[in-house]
Amino acid sequence: MKKTLLITAALLTPLTAQAAPGEGKDQKSPRKAPPAEVLAKFDADGDGKLNKEERKAAGEARRAETLAKFDKDGDGKLSKEEREAAALERFDADKDGVLNEAEKKAAKDAAMERRKKGPKGKGPKGKKGPKGSKKAGA
Repeated sequence: MKKTLLITAALLTPLTAQAAPGEGKDQKSPRKAPPAEVLAKFDADGDGKLNKEERKAAGEARRAETLAKFDKDGDGKLSKEEREAAALERFDADKDGVLNEAEKKAAKDAAMERRKKGPKGKGPKGKKGPKGSKKAGA
């Protein structure tokens, strides 16, 4: 079950474009420049980098492509089988239809990297601070 969740998390890691190095005040590490084809498609203002809205549009397009490709039953979400098929396509480097140990490790590493970043860069599960530190009534 954990392997499936890790593979699924790795698979659903958005491969969206990121901001150019130096963009954003509170940025801890520079981001990679987006691929040229992503810039060509989503850089609406033509400044050579993706701003917040452009990155959001790129991410939404990527999610839509993933659903279109793997959501075989058309319910708008990926079932366990659909996620496994997507993971197999992404991580099955030797294309033998099975993830070997190295491919499983790559999937796990990708999932762990995504978990470190968390939603919107806030850490695991989008929370800031230690677990259980929410204010009462919030």
